[in-house]
Amino acid sequence: MIDLSYLIKTTNNDKEVIMQLIDIFKSQLPELKENIIDAYKNKNWTALKEASHKAKNSFQMMGLEKTASKLKQIEIECTDNNNPNIDSHIKSFLADFELITLEVKNGIEI
Repeated sequence: MIDLSYLIKTTNNDKEVIMQLIDIFKSQLPELKENIIDAYKNKNWTALKEASHKAKNSFQMMGLEKTASKLKQIEIECTDNNNPNIDSHIKSFLADFELITLEVKNGIEI
């Protein structure tokens, strides 16, 4: 799922920098998930929009476009205050999140 093409290109394939960015992403995962879940449970659409936006950028950096797109949908629904599909978007994001977490734990080859 993870595609390091963007990082390879922007770092000129500097493996040390890429590993540092992967480590930062890995360390942010629990907080990103927690912020999204908390905002969702509390129906705090402004906080959910902000958390989704922050997470979206992190997932895009790692080449996780499908997950970033889901986060963009959450962000849009929170912006419009029209969120009839928010439950399914959150559920889908969390399923992706679990797979990504597993991939990160198993190690990412550069």
